[in-house]
Amino acid sequence: MDMHEEKHFDSLCCFCSMQCGLDVKKENKDGKELLSTTALKKSKVSKGLLCVKGMNAYQQLTSSDRIIAPLKKVNGAFIPTTWEDAYSIIKRKLTFIRENHGKSSVAVYGGSSLTNEECYLFGKFARVGLQTPLVDYNGRYCMSSGATAQNKAFGIDRGLNMSLENYVTSDCIFLVGTNIAECQPVMMQYLNAAKKNGAKVIVADIRESNTAKAGHQFLKLKPGSDIVLANAFVKVFIEENLIDEAFINKRTNGFEELKKHVTSLTFAEIEELTDLTESEIREAAKIFGEAKNAILLTGRGAEMQENGINNVLSYINVSLVSGKIGREGSGFGIITGQANGQGGREHGQKSDQLPGYRSIENQEHREYVSKVWGIDEKELPHKGTSAYEMLTSVIDGDVKALMVMATNPVVSSPNRDFVRKNLEALDFLFVIDIFMSETAKLADIILPGTMWNENNGTKTNLEGRVQHTAASTEVNFGVNGPKSEVEIMHDIAAMFGKEKYFEYNTSEEIFDELCIASKGGRADYSGMSYKKIQDNSGLFWPCKEGEDGLELMFKDGFNFDDKKAKIFTVKYENPNEVINSEFPFCLTTGRVMSQYLTGVQTHRSPNLDRMCPDNYIEINTEVAAEKGIETGDEVRVTSRYGTNTIKAKVTPIIREDSLFVPIHFEGDKCIANVLCDNLEPTCKMPSFKRTAVQIEAIA
Repeated sequence: MDMHEEKHFDSLCCFCSMQCGLDVKKENKDGKELLSTTALKKSKVSKGLLCVKGMNAYQQLTSSDRIIAPLKKVNGAFIPTTWEDAYSIIKRKLTFIRENHGKSSVAVYGGSSLTNEECYLFGKFARVGLQTPLVDYNGRYCMSSGATAQNKAFGIDRGLNMSLENYVTSDCIFLVGTNIAECQPVMMQYLNAAKKNGAKVIVADIRESNTAKAGHQFLKLKPGSDIVLANAFVKVFIEENLIDEAFINKRTNGFEELKKHVTSLTFAEIEELTDLTESEIREAAKIFGEAKNAILLTGRGAEMQENGINNVLSYINVSLVSGKIGREGSGFGIITGQANGQGGREHGQKSDQLPGYRSIENQEHREYVSKVWGIDEKELPHKGTSAYEMLTSVIDGDVKALMVMATNPVVSSPNRDFVRKNLEALDFLFVIDIFMSETAKLADIILPGTMWNENNGTKTNLEGRVQHTAASTEVNFGVNGPKSEVEIMHDIAAMFGKEKYFEYNTSEEIFDELCIASKGGRADYSGMSYKKIQDNSGLFWPCKEGEDGLELMFKDGFNFDDKKAKIFTVKYENPNEVINSEFPFCLTTGRVMSQYLTGVQTHRSPNLDRMCPDNYIEINTEVAAEKGIETGDEVRVTSRYGTNTIKAKVTPIIREDSLFVPIHFEGDKCIANVLCDNLEPTCKMPSFKRTAVQIEAIA
């Protein structure tokens, strides 16, 4: 690069599900190459805006903490080694384990910040390269409740069933258990534009977050009462004649049973369970019901519970009964969290899923994908176990070896100490990552992968918009430097004679195969290509062969044979996690604006780390006064699963019966050892949002 040369590359932010456009600038100043990230003005998604994470995304790229060579553990310490040595250890260990315990004793666990191409290949790698059914990913901890609910009600799961542009035309936006002001900050521009056009915004949450403060009405909901609130909305719709009978009769099944249930409810019991007054609920329901167009969005607050699927189904009922779905300005959505959380759950990382959102237990689906992959259907493993079950089945003897790629399950899993014990009990653990995470510290071998600016591929954002991102930097650390995740999967598959299934020259070749494998599936990409995506600045799926993608879903019906959505009658049941006098507070977790997931990437940015360097627990002002706790005091948090010590942050924004802790910290600052490991019975989502705890001040 010449002394004064400046180059710009179009890219995508590596953090949240918005997938905002980045302008990556490389310049030479005084002989040094400098990187910076600014907003890409032509982005159809972010429209020239970035949050603090995107503006500082470049800082992790030059972090001295980066793993730049394979590492092996010798006498408890990591030492650099060669790829040849690392691979020989992996081959020897996996061969021994497979021969003595079977192929199903090897498990793989992936992340949702990978590209679509890497996500697709990860599922194929597990089932064809290693021939194991044990594959899952961290999206199980994030999107599984909402995804399952949408599949049950609509027959298809795309996070938002319309583009963000549609939000500007809505008359009412109802946000439940989501704090987009901090989790998807750039999305706020659409909310603010809708408000400017006269839209009313309703927010239901246990904290009066910055998102709630931007709304017209805030419902400070009692933890665990989402089903009751949603049923109360339907009850008001019926009483106030706000249901859309024509829509219900023509485009749904199941309303009469729901009607019978909600009309039997009394507002006395609704008020007791939700801690909201009838007038509050009635006002909010009438705003939504009377609006010509309205949108309802759920987030992790409603979904990350042991009854998360039913929570989402009950809110879907609100949209269906009022007829506010399938047209511009009206719809339902679950706000995807991770960078490629949407694409990650579509193409085969889930234990029960094949590319295109196909079922691995469906014979027709199995035969189709096996043909694309060039294997006999009988060679394709069947369904494995979900993430948490897989990570905690080591002590029982089912899992002997584990590969972890680009995720940090020791910190992101509930009941962390139990997960750690299981990973420590493995015969062999190897990790592919860019920084030393808490999970990587437990590994026998660490392989250095690539960073976001070194990858060429596609990602699917929360709208279902597939966008292309180009590599702006080549991997250049010498012969034993980092390798792409695609190359690593090829090399490991080759250890077992499966290299022919993973020989690709470019990421585009992988994407082309993905499109074929998805053809005819729920998440159909068959009409896409890199050129078409680039020419259109992104394409929405489903995008069938010969078509241009579907921006607005459900306009002509839902994804069932009769084209009708399914209304499920959901009744409130007491949660298994009991809040009582011994454990009187509900602990919930979440994000802050300057950090992302377990903080492995964002804590490597000095600017972001300064914004939130330490973890804390939010305690209601009145509760803190009663217990003699002030901001900055050390507080002991105890649950049925563990104990932790953390600094207090006294605030009036949270309910008196609730506590909030961010998720972005490792080590002693990590709250995961306290969190309950109750799983949603169908999708196996852990209940991150509702753990019963006690707190006490530490003198």
